[in-house]
This record gives sequence, C-alpha cells and structure tokens, in this order.
Amino acid sequence: MNLDTIKDKGLAAERSVLARVPPRIYVLYGSAAGALPDRAKHLARVVGLGFDWVCYVPPPGRPDKNDIAAFAKDAAAAGLRPMLQTKPLAMADFATLTRSGINGFIVSDAATRKAAGWQDALAALRKQDPQTVFIADTLGRPWEEIMTLARAGFDYLINSAAWWDLRETWFLRQHQELSRLVPTLATPEPLHGTRLAHRLTFADPAARRTIYRGRYLLAAMASSGIICPMGFELASAVLFDGPATRSSDWDFAKSQAPFDLSDDIAAINRLKRKAAVLEGGGRLAARVGPRHFARGIGPTFGSSARKGCMSPDQCERRRACRPAPRRVGDRRRVCPLCRSLDEGARHSR
Repeated sequence: MNLDTIKDKGLAAERSVLARVPPRIYVLYGSAAGALPDRAKHLARVVGLGFDWVCYVPPPGRPDKNDIAAFAKDAAAAGLRPMLQTKPLAMADFATLTRSGINGFIVSDAATRKAAGWQDALAALRKQDPQTVFIADTLGRPWEEIMTLARAGFDYLINSAAWWDLRETWFLRQHQELSRLVPTLATPEPLHGTRLAHRLTFADPAARRTIYRGRYLLAAMASSGIICPMGFELASAVLFDGPATRSSDWDFAKSQAPFDLSDDIAAINRLKRKAAVLEGGGRLAARVGPRHFARGIGPTFGSSARKGCMSPDQCERRRACRPAPRRVGDRRRVCPLCRSLDEGARHSR
C-alpha cells in the first residue's frame, strides 16, 4: 500500500478508543521508583499532579514481566491508566503486555520498523484490543523519519517542542504539517539524556522557576496531550534512567530541588483538561512586531521573536531582530532564557 495515498480520515478512524481523549502522561522511571511501597507513594503523587496516565520505564536490562504486570495493577488501583515505554516488539509481545494490564505504549526507535509494517501490526493489535494507545517517540529524529511514522497509524507522535527556542520558525512549520496527519504530544524537556536543568546553569532560581513554568505551559499549548518526565517538577538534573540509578536518587533530587513546581503543574493540567481548545493541538502562527511577547515563556512564536525575550528589562535582544553581541565572560548582557536555549536552536530542522 502506498502510504501517501492514505486519507487523513482513515487514519483518524483507526485510532485507539482511549486515544480520543488526549492523555496527560507522567513518566515514572522504574529504577528511581523503587519497590512496591515507594512506588505506591509515587503513584499517589502522580494522581495529585493531575495526570491520568503513568508511563513506566523499566530498569535497564531485560524487562521483568512480573514487575510490569504488578505496575499495571498498582497504577489501575490508583486510578491511572498504565503505559510502558519500550523498543519495537513483536506483535505477540505487545499482545501479551496488553493482557497483563498495559493500556498503552511509548515506542522508542520506532523507525527501525518500516511504516507499512507498523500499519499492519497496529491494525491487527487494535482488532484484539481497540483501547490500546500507541505513541511514537520521534523527539529529535530526522524530519523525513517523523513524516513517515506520522502515516504509519500511531495514535500520537511526540513533537519537538522540548527543543524549540521560541525564535526560529521550524517548529511552526513542523506543527502545521504534522497536525494534518496525526495528533502530537509535547514534553517540556527530553525524556532521556540532557535535561532542562543542564541548559540553565547560569539562571538564578527565580528566573529558572519562570522558565520551567513557561516550558510546561508551552508543552500544554503546543500539543493535544502532554508528557512530563519524572523530576521535572523539581527542576532536577538527575538522570533517572541511568544504569546506576537507585530509589534513593529521588530523595536526593527532592533535597536538592531549587523549587517545587507541583502546584503549577497541577493547575495547568486541570486547565488543559477543562479547556477543549487546549486538547486539539492548537494552531500556532508566526506573529510580527515588537509587542508580540510571551512573558514567562520566552520570545513569541515566529521569526521576528528576537525582538522579545524572557526579561525585556534586562536583555539586549529585546529591541533587535538579531541577537545582541556578547562579550567573553560577560553573561549579564543576555537573559537566561535566550542564553540557555541557544543549544536547542541547534536541533535538526
């Protein structure tokens, strides 16, 4: 079958029943969550943050099916829908996991399987269980690969909002093209690897809190659903998916947290659940003019956004379409957001 000939309506009709309600997903890393007593506390905390799904990332190594089944049972008892992050599996393995209570999957490295193969596999799995949700993790992947997976029948793709610097227009173009094919989910920082805290080393605590809240707001507005990695609410720099991660790392992250964004995240999640306009992915368009400024998030959407930045009273980029020149060793001339997100501007477009 030529995937380019698939009608958008056909793709929408094949989506999971549960996917019709955009998910709010919290990513729980198994190594940091610990055994059952500690995991139960985490699940109660996830519910309090306003999420309706929890995605379990098994500890490194071969996943323990009994552990996954126990997680699914615990999550359901807490009132959450259980999800699993995994690499592409055989159709029989996906079916086995759904029978153990898993309601959805975030599939990493989905491009290792051809799009036509995914379409056949997903169609067959939905005949067995029409409620299972499939999400392709395409964050940071080449654009051609993303577009191929957008036509493969996944319920959602993870968009690149986490790497958008809010100045360049590449994300606006991607968002417009993807929204015609498949709904997207956004995350305020990558699910693995470099965390937002690693890019904000020069921001003071007050500015860092504003940036964190702004990135979560952006993720809520620039997608149908939202994904929050464990520790984002604490502005943590700890990599909870590492091979040496222990349950005590969560306690360490809490003790070192510069602030706790839990109340803000819960409020934004409630707003996203109640406001239908925030569950449709939104329509983002470039705006021009020096007064188009999104305070607390950073520069406004569009190529002219260099006219604004996070702190217009402190940053020299606020009145110029080009970045202000820097002096070696002088980091006060550019605001924390403009400076820290320069790395994100190098994201492949």
